[in-house]
Amino acid sequence: VLGVEWSADQSQIAYMAGTPTQVFVANRDGSNPRRVTGSPDRQTFNPAWSPDGTTLVYNLYQRPTKGPTLWTIGSNGTSNRSIASDGIRGQFSADGQWIAYLDGRGVDTPSSPGGSAYYARVCKSRPDGSGVMVLAR
Repeated sequence: VLGVEWSADQSQIAYMAGTPTQVFVANRDGSNPRRVTGSPDRQTFNPAWSPDGTTLVYNLYQRPTKGPTLWTIGSNGTSNRSIASDGIRGQFSADGQWIAYLDGRGVDTPSSPGGSAYYARVCKSRPDGSGVMVLAR
């Protein structure tokens, strides 16, 4: 098991486990664990909760040719949506209206998620991927 994130109301946890790494959600006592992401050729990491606990933002890493991409998914494993093709480490705003993330568009990224990387911009977008704005370079 790698990393853990509490939902805002502390009723659930999200964590990474397995090979390749996938995102799981469980009740706060660890009961009812369920995988919400999963594919044999894709690794997922860095889950973060929306304030209302219905959605997770996470990174998807498609081996071996593509770097990390930013996605959202319902905490029940439905409504998977791509947010940013070169985004990493997304976080919801307190009101749930925005997702802030690091964007490496046009920057060399590592060949694996554990490597070091330089991300060129801080961006934000709506949870549906619209309204992208660069906040810092």
